[in-house]
Amino acid sequence: MRKEKDATSLSDASPIDDYPRLSIWTIRAVWVGWFYTLFAIQAGPLIFALWWSENTSGAHDNIASTITAVASGSAPLIFVAAVATIIELEAVMVLKRLLEREAREKTEERIRSAYEKGRQDERQEGYKEGLEEGIERGRQLEREEQAARRNGDNHNGNQ
Repeated sequence: MRKEKDATSLSDASPIDDYPRLSIWTIRAVWVGWFYTLFAIQAGPLIFALWWSENTSGAHDNIASTITAVASGSAPLIFVAAVATIIELEAVMVLKRLLEREAREKTEERIRSAYEKGRQDERQEGYKEGLEEGIERGRQLEREEQAARRNGDNHNGNQ
């Protein structure tokens, strides 16, 4: 029974893009293009500098020994470029998320403020309408009362 649960949970696992974050070493599909661009921009000059250093030193007699020295020396440089790129992308992703959250909170606050202002305006408008209706109703009652007094005076024989 336990193995069945494990098998279903593994098969039901979501792809990386469904989760906002997994680990610092995971690059979301949206950011992969940026990663490779930054990585190439950072690794290229490092490898070129190593090649330049190996080529101009004159220590190597042929192209094969230069290529071997550059290939063996470039692994640490590639690792440094990859780590630097991941750290830079991590900083950008965190900043992007913070800015999105701040923008969303400002938008929600504006919506809430507009909603409350609308409700307040509705209440104020309702108050004014109620006041006007009350005044009009009071005037109507007063007219009816005056008319009733006049009619009452006419029926009592007073003309």
